[in-house]
Amino acid sequence: MLQVENIDDVGCTYDRMIEAGLPIAMGIGKHPNDEMTSFYVRTPSGFAIEYGTGGVEIPMDWEWPVGHFHALSIWGHKPPAEPLMPGIIEPLETQA
Repeated sequence: MLQVENIDDVGCTYDRMIEAGLPIAMGIGKHPNDEMTSFYVRTPSGFAIEYGTGGVEIPMDWEWPVGHFHALSIWGHKPPAEPLMPGIIEPLETQA
């Protein structure tokens, strides 16, 4: 995960990744657990790097409450329609 200072950095980087033809693992979206707005790009090795901003910052002495989240995202984070690396990495199934 790479965290940057603002949503403009995320959006501009997302556009640059698309223009460079890099494989986007999941488009821009927002997670419910940490409120991070981010996207995921595949590395040449095939693993995903999350690039985002706005996540909840937790003090070191704070106890994280136990909870359950029933969705990957509040909005967005749509996987690509086609496999990213055919025969190696298949796209995630779309959530209902």
